Amino acid sequence: MNLVSKPAATRLAHRGILNLHDRRGDRVECLDGSVWITQDGDPRDVVLDAGESFTLDRPGTALVYALADARVAVQRPAAPASHLGADRVRRLHDLMPARRSTA
Repeated sequence: MNLVSKPAATRLAHRGILNLHDRRGDRVECLDGSVWITQDGDPRDVVLDAGESFTLDRPGTALVYALADARVAVQRPAAPASHLGADRVRRLHDLMPARRSTA
């Protein structure tokens, strides 16, 4: 069974701030309203409107500032499928009895 959970949404009132620490790789999605994202040491300004998203690409602190009442979701990246597959094969191998040679 493959279950995918939706990230919890955070409501931000106009001028509200969400502090994110060491969340490089996380995806910030603006569900409603509009937000401005700034990352520590990054000269870019990122503005998201409802339906848009941005993946944090810097270590350190990122601030999500509500330009209007907003709702955002922050989602951690999923583990690569190849790692999940290799882990399952390893576990299956560990469960199988060892073969004995008949030579």
